[in-house]
Amino acid sequence: MPVDKSADSTANNSRTTYFRIFFLTLVGIALSVYLSIHHIEVNSSSDAGPSFCAISASFDCDSVARSTYSELAGIPLANLGLAFYIWLGWLSFSSFRGRENNIDSAIVLLSSLGLIFSLFYLGISWFVLGTICIFCSMLYVCGIAIFFLSLKLRGDGGLIKSLVAGLVAGVSWFFSIGAKDLILDLIFLACAVFSLFKLPEALHGLFYFQKAELQAVVSADDSSYRDWLAAPTKKFVLNSSGSIAERDFVRGASNAKVTLVEFSDLECPHCRRAAPTFKALLDKYPESLRVVSRNFPLDSTCNNGVPKSVVKSSCRGARATRCAGEISDTMYWKIHDELFKYPSWDSSLLDDLDSYFEDGNARTKFKVCMESDYPVGVQRDIREADRVGLQSTPTIFLNGKLVGTSKKEVLEGIIDRILASSKG
Repeated sequence: MPVDKSADSTANNSRTTYFRIFFLTLVGIALSVYLSIHHIEVNSSSDAGPSFCAISASFDCDSVARSTYSELAGIPLANLGLAFYIWLGWLSFSSFRGRENNIDSAIVLLSSLGLIFSLFYLGISWFVLGTICIFCSMLYVCGIAIFFLSLKLRGDGGLIKSLVAGLVAGVSWFFSIGAKDLILDLIFLACAVFSLFKLPEALHGLFYFQKAELQAVVSADDSSYRDWLAAPTKKFVLNSSGSIAERDFVRGASNAKVTLVEFSDLECPHCRRAAPTFKALLDKYPESLRVVSRNFPLDSTCNNGVPKSVVKSSCRGARATRCAGEISDTMYWKIHDELFKYPSWDSSLLDDLDSYFEDGNARTKFKVCMESDYPVGVQRDIREADRVGLQSTPTIFLNGKLVGTSKKEVLEGIIDRILASSKG
């Protein structure tokens, strides 16, 4: 029987294509991991930059990472990229190893989505932000190159037919594979999901442990608590009345034995995740705890301690909360909580906040405040943050002592000890 050399050649060419795609996915995974770490760094600390890839105004990774376009529905784009490359890498590797069922259509579909994603955000970087993130661009180039490689797998049916076949393959995926492949698919799918939703916390804990340790992290043991008690105390003068430029906004007991002062940036994802913790603590200690909200926008528009290239909407957001506070304390907290509901927002959201004021006079007063430049207390908060040496958000003080974490169990442990000692 004659050997079909053309079939062997086609198979070898396909294996070569699978291998090249797999190699590019490894590059994409490495770049995505770095960009995920970089995103955490520049968005969790006011002194995090400039990084080594912030070369000039035209090539500035830090500005791109701090922009509203660096996240999609609250998920960093780098995490989306990591999930994409993990899943595509597994498909190409299993095909290279000779997987029986044909998944070329699924690879073509994924690579086509990657092309659209890469071109869209490359355009955002060039034409909207006006600056280039070198590592982001390298990631986009990987996605574009993978797409052109995948065209070799589409067969004679054309691109459109391959994309339709890819959709069908995605729907019938788990009905057409064996148990062994299914288990491996689920493992890599779980890795992709983990990279989307848990990677920031995992990387933050891994790469910021030493920094957190220097910021007075308190653990559950007694010796750690004693060390925390011995740490310097920062004095905060609280003013719950008077002019808006000097006022503090406080929730909880007026004669509380424990005062929690939190400095936050309304666009900071870590602050957003910490906000429910403070509400839970107030529910647990209604007669013993008060929470004081102070603003520290990581936005050079109003904060001179932040690099000039960092321009966000958090300065205007901080002003919105305090303008609302001039109407009433209730409105301060309503706007404060409302802004923390959104995983990502920009200045356009602030233009609609006047709709939260039912009274016409209050609505007008709020709009006038937002459009004016008279002091509302944001600069007072920033000066206080500078005085105590603030470097990141959220930063928390309990009875004037720095706590380098917003973990609920740690804060509860400290509060319980403070209350127990006050009884003794």
